[in-house]
Amino acid sequence: MPGIGFSLADKYRIGFGGGYYDRFLTTYRGTTITLVPPVMAFPQVAWPVEPFDVPIQTLILANGDVIV
Repeated sequence: MPGIGFSLADKYRIGFGGGYYDRFLTTYRGTTITLVPPVMAFPQVAWPVEPFDVPIQTLILANGDVIV
């Protein structure tokens, strides 16, 4: 999943503001995963979370940690 920021605590993402992936994820039944560079990793959500936002299932951090 693309994004510009990822919350490590609850795995929410912030994208580019168009809502495309959030609309897609409402019906997607597969696994969601993303690679998170250090500059895009936030300990807690630092942006507003909307009711339609869908958290990512798995985050892979640059240091090799995996958050499931």
